[in-house]
Amino acid sequence: MADDTATPDAPETAEAQAARLGKRRKLLRILLIVVATIAAAWGIWYFLTQAGRVSTDNAYVGADSATVTALVSGPVKAVRVSGTQAVKKGDILVILDDADQRLAVADAEAALRQARQRYGQADATAGAARARVAARGAEISQAQARLRDADATVERARAELARRESIAGTGAVSGEELTA
Repeated sequence: MADDTATPDAPETAEAQAARLGKRRKLLRILLIVVATIAAAWGIWYFLTQAGRVSTDNAYVGADSATVTALVSGPVKAVRVSGTQAVKKGDILVILDDADQRLAVADAEAALRQARQRYGQADATAGAARARVAARGAEISQAQARLRDADATVERARAELARRESIAGTGAVSGEELTA
């Protein structure tokens, strides 16, 4: 009986070589399709998840950075930026809670109203004092006028006394009238 299998030392036939070459090409195509599919899947995954991320081995990034401090202190109400977000001049980074400042403004306004009220009261008191001073001035003027009138009356009485004393020796004026 004849052996259909070729011995390892026997030369291959053209058909066997062509079959082996076709099988090799088929496996190479399958391998190429698998590698291309894996590469395409990795590319899609990288584009969707990793394309915007920056990674460094030493954690140093060559970028402009600035330290930002607030002019006033207070509790933070909202943060409008993330840790590495780029910002421009004029962007609002943080919103502070202004409850304390509103209370301070309300207290200052109340103190201003009280000061205005005290000023009004002091002005009214000063006005009343000015009116009293003016009234006392009028009373002084009246008293001075009465004093001048009394001085004039005294002078008239002295003149009358002197005239009567000069004629008392003649008997024209009685002693009682002179005493009066």
